[in-house]
Amino acid sequence: MYRTVMHPPLPVCLAVENHVSAVDVGARQRNSFLVVDKAVVLDRIRLWQQCLPHISPCHTIRCNSDMQLLQLLAGLSVDFECMSLTEISQVLYLGVNPNRLIFTGPCKDPDEVHHARIAGVRKAVFDNEDELRKLARSHRDAEFYLQLSVHDPACRVRPTKTFGASIGHAKYLFARSKKLRLNIRGLYLPVDGAASNPIAYHRAVACARIAYDHALQHGHSITSIYIGGGFALGNFEQNAFRLGEAITQNFGSLQSTIRWTAEPGPLWVGDAYFLASRVLGTRDDGENLDLFVNDGVHRNFFHAVVDPPVSKPILLHPRGFGKNGAPPQDARAWTVWGQTGGWYDRIVTDCWFPRRPRVNDWLIFPSMGGTICNTVCSWMYRLLTVVQHTVIRVTPVSVASGPRRKRFGFPAKAPSPRWRIETFRKSRGETQPE
Repeated sequence: MYRTVMHPPLPVCLAVENHVSAVDVGARQRNSFLVVDKAVVLDRIRLWQQCLPHISPCHTIRCNSDMQLLQLLAGLSVDFECMSLTEISQVLYLGVNPNRLIFTGPCKDPDEVHHARIAGVRKAVFDNEDELRKLARSHRDAEFYLQLSVHDPACRVRPTKTFGASIGHAKYLFARSKKLRLNIRGLYLPVDGAASNPIAYHRAVACARIAYDHALQHGHSITSIYIGGGFALGNFEQNAFRLGEAITQNFGSLQSTIRWTAEPGPLWVGDAYFLASRVLGTRDDGENLDLFVNDGVHRNFFHAVVDPPVSKPILLHPRGFGKNGAPPQDARAWTVWGQTGGWYDRIVTDCWFPRRPRVNDWLIFPSMGGTICNTVCSWMYRLLTVVQHTVIRVTPVSVASGPRRKRFGFPAKAPSPRWRIETFRKSRGETQPE
């Protein structure tokens, strides 16, 4: 069974304990830090291969731009979606073939388009005539992808403006690009949010088939279809089944002539990252219990404003993690705040802890891999101050002694080692990454 990680696994517990002990006795500042469990990413990749074996994955850099994660995915021949020249440079630095990159975004900088052409990036997305003309001037030999407007009625965050061409406008753009002697080779279908509604995928594929027919009428050969937006873990199997069913119903025998690509989004990286923040103080006015940490919406919790809710934190005891069980009848819930004290800097509410938090305690926020880069992603580098994270890589489970395992509530005997990346490559029939 694949379930959302709530309590940190043992390797994460050990990594947090070791790092906290080091910073407590050392001279380094005790800032927030990330803990990454690579085994979770590998498990989710294997789940993807089981449920969507005929659809190639494409990782979005703005979802998570951790360089070691990108290096891992690059070795597995995963494609990448980039929204800026900075993100393109990140991926190309790892030696990735430029043909595995797609340049997205509703409005691109002409200078960045020019440099992308020099770097060998050929796939570019557009959704209007002005953007098409801009791309044609800077990168005429590109493989153009038309972005269609696909709306998910169950999306948690309702956007005030959605980008993408309607079916009617897409027909005009196909005709216009033909007059400009430009080749549209693919369709780009971003689904809002984490696509919690399986009907959204059915609607997206149905729109793709209509646009596919319009493209043929105007002399364009569609060879690739990209489905973006990401997947949520809770109903991934259901969404994967609906997506495959929609492709078969709408394209039939034509599906084998098209390269299908989809974006995993937070499915792969969400539960692999844990954020540790230090408690700065508490406040009890007799009615409310407030807790302040050395972080906030200006740093790692920007998504608390634009894409709530935030995962409930877990309190780190001096002797391990405390489990958030059922609260007593007379207990009161805690509200976690950032250190600015602003009314908007509220991170999460209704938190229960096994004891009263103290100054310099540590809170562990799970499931931060798909949201942590909302504030530090490279395409926003002109607007926000980049937060430099300390990233801790977990150690194998087998290194923990029996007493340390028991202290965190795990069996004294270590389980069999987790499968390695080489095993995944063999399961795909790969001998050497591209």
